[in-house]
Amino acid sequence: MTRTLLVAVPAAAAAAAVAASGWRAKAGPGGGTSLRAAVLLPVAAGGVMAFTHWASLVLDHGVEDFLARRGVRRPRLVMAAVAAVATALLDRRAVALRDGREPLGDARTPARRPA
Repeated sequence: MTRTLLVAVPAAAAAAAVAASGWRAKAGPGGGTSLRAAVLLPVAAGGVMAFTHWASLVLDHGVEDFLARRGVRRPRLVMAAVAAVATALLDRRAVALRDGREPLGDARTPARRPA
């Protein structure tokens, strides 16, 4: 039941948000949304949201089981630590790209120098 709610509630919220934005676009000057698009787009958005949440729950459960079978006493703690390190590395990379630096020396892209 909880898993169903974790998938269904965000999917319904996404569908409602897309539907609401579609109705606003229809009400605007010169904006027209066909009835088909007004129905299909929210359904598609809700479906994508439901699928991604379902897939993330399945993946999360699979990783936790994998770690537990390997003898990890606290698999959730390990998963959180790996997520934190990955997020920090991605953030560092994003900041370096934003500032025009390449922190890992990507051989395909020449280093940019400040002007």
